Amino acid sequence: MLKIITIRVRSETLKTAIAVIYNCYKYGAGLYNIDVINHVRMSLINLSPLKDISPHKGTGKIIRILSKAEPDPGSC
Repeated sequence: MLKIITIRVRSETLKTAIAVIYNCYKYGAGLYNIDVINHVRMSLINLSPLKDISPHKGTGKIIRILSKAEPDPGSC
């Protein structure tokens, strides 16, 4: 049975998650690599950098949900 989930997400978080996932699959960078995430945020989306990332909250959680990835820092 299909379970429908609704999550409220800030637009900056969603933009970051989509851009990071795209970057990961196109270039093979890690999903939870803070340097890659900050490069994407600053160069592609014109947002300020993040201090840290966790696959269990915030931007990391949305990346995990959208990519259906396990919280392994190096996986793509």
